[in-house]
Amino acid sequence: MRWLCAILVLSAAPAFAQGGAELTPPPEVTPAPEAVPQAFDPERPPRYDASPSPAPRYHPSAPTAPQDRYVRVLPSPEVGYRAERHARVLERRAHRLALRTTERPWRVRVGFFATASPRSMNGFGPYDDDQRWVYPGVGISGTVSRWLGTRLRVDVSAALAKVFGDYYSSGDHGVEGTLGLALTAHSRSRFRIGGGIGAALVMARELDEAAGGHFGWTGFRFGPVAELGWFNANERGVSIHLSPTFTWAPYATGLAPGVIFGVGVEI
Repeated sequence: MRWLCAILVLSAAPAFAQGGAELTPPPEVTPAPEAVPQAFDPERPPRYDASPSPAPRYHPSAPTAPQDRYVRVLPSPEVGYRAERHARVLERRAHRLALRTTERPWRVRVGFFATASPRSMNGFGPYDDDQRWVYPGVGISGTVSRWLGTRLRVDVSAALAKVFGDYYSSGDHGVEGTLGLALTAHSRSRFRIGGGIGAALVMARELDEAAGGHFGWTGFRFGPVAELGWFNANERGVSIHLSPTFTWAPYATGLAPGVIFGVGVEI
């Protein structure tokens, strides 16, 4: 019987060995220690999550975040065209101002004008307070100008006009010459608007029917000056001048009104 028990024990040993592996408990898993904040090491910078956080959604009732205040807007072709045109305007203006101040401060202008000059109403002199009138005339003028800056200008002019009589007179009043000086202020644009005051020395030849012939006199004339013109980038153009005048003659007791209207070409 002893040998039979030994055989049974030896035959059961492999089965026990195979089943024992199933009964062996799994190895104990040690829980990971909690993350402990460590001091910053410049040689080993901390790692960050590379995935970006989702952008916050905009809501009308929510306050605007600082990063939402600035929106990058691509400029349209119209904005670029306006900026280029504005740059060209500034460049042309700088060129005109340079012409006035340093490059070409002296200018020459020639033109023609129509005038209404005071003379004796009945065609004979000298003046009387109740017998003066204005007679039409036409003439040519030449002006030399000097820019004192970008706005102020001084004009020295010389003019020669032919003054006609009326149908009551038997002849014309003759030639009238003037030598004038004017100080005017002008805009800086190509469409120039200016104004100021001017004065002139007048040398006139007047008809005298009573004595038969003409007599001459020398007086002065003054009045406001207005100018309107269009000029190109080189400050060459056409201008219109208008000046109400007040003329004084040596034998007159007061001032006689008149007017001068002219067109000039600046070269």
